[in-house]
Amino acid sequence: MRCLSPKEKARMNWMVAFLALPDGGVRAEFPDEIACADRLAAVRWPHGVSCVRCHSTDVGFLELRKLYHCRNCRRQFSVTSGTIAHRSRLELSFWFIAAEDIITAHAKGVADALLTGHGLADRYGISYAATYRLKQLLMRDLSVPTGLFRASVCVRGFTIPPDIASSDLDRFLWLVEQMTAPVPGYD
Repeated sequence: MRCLSPKEKARMNWMVAFLALPDGGVRAEFPDEIACADRLAAVRWPHGVSCVRCHSTDVGFLELRKLYHCRNCRRQFSVTSGTIAHRSRLELSFWFIAAEDIITAHAKGVADALLTGHGLADRYGISYAATYRLKQLLMRDLSVPTGLFRASVCVRGFTIPPDIASSDLDRFLWLVEQMTAPVPGYD
């Protein structure tokens, strides 16, 4: 029985993430900044918002400034405070779209062609330096199943059938088959 190469094992991770992306894509599931912020907050704080400094749950929200404020330590923070998008000038929806693009390119095995620095800079209309930083930060987050942005954009659950999970090769072939099946919202 053939063993998977390290590149194929890494691609399996990306295929699992791709299959968990929303039907119709991230743009349809999270059409605006509010939807993105709500999703990020729900994933980041599944039991309710807690202060990033003192971890108190006595937190309010300043609607005009779109900031949380801790009533215990008086710290103000946003949904992105302390995350890879902390102090980013890019909108949160932009991070979600870029995350989907990175997952899709790696899952389909075309990352080397589609995720070039200058190509992404032209596609997104931002500087090469900003694109490089965005890509590096998202790659670290998206490559692990517990990454915050990965969990935020990967909303569909699915399980590999128990009879398929007997070997890496069987799982890989099953995932490739799932990838070739038509997925609504993707080319």
